[in-house]
Amino acid sequence: MKNFIVKLMVFSFILFGIGIIIQLIYPYSNYSNPYLKRKTNYLSETKTNFDVIFIGSSRINNQIDCKIVDSLIGKTKSYNLGSNASFFLESENTLKYILNETQQKPKVIVLELQQKFNVTRVNLFSDRNYNAHNLTNFPFILKYHIEKKNIKQIGMSFFSFVVNNFHYNKTLHTKEYSDIIIKSQAGFSPLENENQSERHTKLLNDTLEIQRRVKKFENDSREYKVSNAFVNEMYILNELCKRKNIKLILLIPAPLEPDGKELTVYKDKLKIPILDYSSPKLKQYYQIKNRFDYGHLNTKGSELFSQQLANDLKKIIYK
Repeated sequence: MKNFIVKLMVFSFILFGIGIIIQLIYPYSNYSNPYLKRKTNYLSETKTNFDVIFIGSSRINNQIDCKIVDSLIGKTKSYNLGSNASFFLESENTLKYILNETQQKPKVIVLELQQKFNVTRVNLFSDRNYNAHNLTNFPFILKYHIEKKNIKQIGMSFFSFVVNNFHYNKTLHTKEYSDIIIKSQAGFSPLENENQSERHTKLLNDTLEIQRRVKKFENDSREYKVSNAFVNEMYILNELCKRKNIKLILLIPAPLEPDGKELTVYKDKLKIPILDYSSPKLKQYYQIKNRFDYGHLNTKGSELFSQQLANDLKKIIYK
């Protein structure tokens, strides 16, 4: 029995070592999010160079129509590299992939500003965390949780890193996405096209929830502290972009999150342009006719958002 345990440990260490070597060879690989991988593969293979690339979660993927953006900015081709449940660590990995593994030479990268780092039992084995904890970003996330003195998250992050290294993922998505989205629509996928009707029905059954979320945001009196680890990481990404003559712009999309003030504190701290659409004063994003669910805009709302975003980007790009 003792020999079996020793052999099992040796075998596990060998597998872990192989995983580390693979990460060193392919530091920005993505194996758990087929949708995002199809998008990055397309950007690697296409001869088209995109001037503006948007990176982030569903609030990028489902809300930024590149055709509208291009028509309003003019002489620009943009691409929506968003992916549902793609939070900061995965988005950071995607950004580094574009910089290092493709021939794309964008003038601007628009990165969604997020602080969703906590590993939970719900998301530990889901694709949203499974391109997250790797060799390139693990030192940062440890610094972040150490700064926050969050012992639980330090332990959960270590565990997530280990299982990620073994490529263990029990909820691999197999949904197919057509070339219409990946190519013809420049990555834009409105939520109406994603068979999520139950979420829209839930909104229609309780339309007051939007206003409750706005009130929670407005009444949030918590004193959010800036994370120095996060600020330093953002400056590292900004420097990586500068070396490629790329302008990095950070984005807080509409609609607001109830705890959205944890992001707005960085507007005075970061010396990187931040476009913030989280204000409830932007009433068009809180009307039922422009919403798909509690946290996302519908096709009409995304048109309004894309128009406003394009006009603001134009001022930054051509100032």
